Amino acid sequence: MATLAAMLALVLGLALLAVDTAEAQPDLFRRIYTGLDGNQDLNTCTRLLSVDKVIGCSSPEDGGVGALFHISSDQELDNFDRADHHSYITVISQDMFAKPTTLQRLGDYNKFKGALVYSPENTTASPWSPDDTSPNADFGLESANPPAWNSAGGGFGASGAEGSHWQNYKSRPIFYLTPADRDLVISRMTENNQLSTINPGYPLVAAELRSFMWGAKDAKTCLRRKHCDPLRSHNIWGTMQEYNTSQEVVMVTAQMDSLAFFHDQAIGANADASGLVALIAAARLLGDPMNSAIRTAQKNIMFVLFNGESFGYIGSSRMAYQMTRIPSNFPSAALPLTFDQIPYLLEIGQLLSGGEDITAYSYRNSARVQEVTGFLQTAAANLTSNMNVDYQAGADIPPASLRMILHEFRNETKREEFGGVFITDHPASGFTNSFYHSRLDNADYIDASSNATVEKLCNVSSVLAKSLWSMAFETEPPMPLQQADCDFVRELLYCITVDQTCQLVKDSVNVIENTPSPISRYVGVKPTAGTLTRPVGFFFNQLAAAIAVDRNVTYNSTDGCTANGRAPDYQRIRWRGTDVCYLSATFTHLAWSPAFDGYYSLKPLGTPSFDYRDGRDPRWSTWTESTWDPIKGRLFFVDAPHAELGTVLGGLAWFFLSLGIVYYLSTHITYDSHSLLDPDGN
Repeated sequence: MATLAAMLALVLGLALLAVDTAEAQPDLFRRIYTGLDGNQDLNTCTRLLSVDKVIGCSSPEDGGVGALFHISSDQELDNFDRADHHSYITVISQDMFAKPTTLQRLGDYNKFKGALVYSPENTTASPWSPDDTSPNADFGLESANPPAWNSAGGGFGASGAEGSHWQNYKSRPIFYLTPADRDLVISRMTENNQLSTINPGYPLVAAELRSFMWGAKDAKTCLRRKHCDPLRSHNIWGTMQEYNTSQEVVMVTAQMDSLAFFHDQAIGANADASGLVALIAAARLLGDPMNSAIRTAQKNIMFVLFNGESFGYIGSSRMAYQMTRIPSNFPSAALPLTFDQIPYLLEIGQLLSGGEDITAYSYRNSARVQEVTGFLQTAAANLTSNMNVDYQAGADIPPASLRMILHEFRNETKREEFGGVFITDHPASGFTNSFYHSRLDNADYIDASSNATVEKLCNVSSVLAKSLWSMAFETEPPMPLQQADCDFVRELLYCITVDQTCQLVKDSVNVIENTPSPISRYVGVKPTAGTLTRPVGFFFNQLAAAIAVDRNVTYNSTDGCTANGRAPDYQRIRWRGTDVCYLSATFTHLAWSPAFDGYYSLKPLGTPSFDYRDGRDPRWSTWTESTWDPIKGRLFFVDAPHAELGTVLGGLAWFFLSLGIVYYLSTHITYDSHSLLDPDGN
């Protein structure tokens, strides 16, 4: 009986202890761990796989864990060799992260378990691009010796031409710190004497970074296991007139997506939001009621926004693949469009690298190319600015969707005769964008709010619209309105590069994000083909409104404003929060590499003798994105190994002491059981 009583007392005590522990656990957890709020499912380097390459980052399944070690100089990088803790998460400043030698040297250490990257406050970053020196050189039109367009990139690979974005960091997670998290990490390290001391005393500030990626080996294997999704989204296209197959079409294109080492930071203010804004502003100018004659021009004008271009021209490859097949099935099999119907194609690239002049590039200096450049030069000459259009005859075409389109021709004569022109503001010597495809290509870099920036984009939009007007008419009438809306240019650029909660976004779509931040334009994955991401939806509505044939269609309470989705019929698009529909020939097109023959399958590689028409072309994109577990980062303190051992031994000692006490009580204490109501036992 005594043993039973003692055991009941022990069980009751353990139960009370368990209850107290459970109630205290959340508070205890918060006291031990400090979360990095900016790294909850975002701002991390992720893993991507193609048929022959694995790039990016992952963490071990239980996370990358290590004491924090600060690296903001070459000396601190050298000091890492003498750091004696068994595992480290490095805290790397932007300028050191931009040096290829930093990640290359750290990768040689087993104690390097991951990195936190930050931009110091009030500093000017050195030029840096995580892309290759010749971006997208493995895709589209092949060049024997592709020029090094991107001098700020490269630094990796055998030739030094590969960028940091395209490397495999294996199971070393790399996170980007927001300013708030940067300040938290730096202050914790400063308080704990870890910022400038190689081997400070314990306890140490440590971090746990979780970003486990399921994808492994290659895209084919990963897709078969369903651990990857193909990169895909939507292109957007629209025409000034209702499309018909008997009419020639002038095509004007721009890139909708962008790229950065951390995909959530793919702002791309210059590359290529500047071209995107110019295209929509030009479409808006041509679609103005004062310029309604454009809707009776001999040639139609088609505006196209391509998605996924940063990863091997995904969007343009899909469209060009469909247009060059016999028969064509773009935009539909019933109403096909071929390149024989397109006398002119004008693509817009980076426009805010500095200077007023525009440079035009083409495959060959054909008669049609000369006509396009002539239209551009005439329009620029009539503009009240110092803008000039310089044609680079004989120069290679910079990274552009035009390269993929020309590749799909598979006919050298047609390539040479095609009137395709790419315009940008950098010379043939290379990019003047110091931060191409990095998070630093942002509003501050292009000075997005300045009058000079807005005026430059406004002027290009005006030149573009006037040139398209001239191309569309056989006998050109005067263009009544020739100046783009600079206020609209300012607002659209602001929404994309500064604040996605702006009024223009609110009026167009549901808010993309609730925080005032730029729009990230990483292509991403889209398992459901029929729905648009909110950024794509925003650009779709802006183009639809710009070229709408009727902006005041009454909303029908019974039928609503349902888009019929069948090219070339006009779509009815309801402007958010109003009872007004726009009537616009604007549509979407799935941006998905033709290398895939199913969501989880790739086509077999074609044969050179058939020009790869019997299967997958090796110059098509096969990029996929790994699936992942929840992403998070947190800080905590780690004790010295001997202190941790002491804690374990102390716990074991208390455990065995408790068992001894229970055993002693159960064997040495006896008593008679009496009723509490009768102390005498009666």
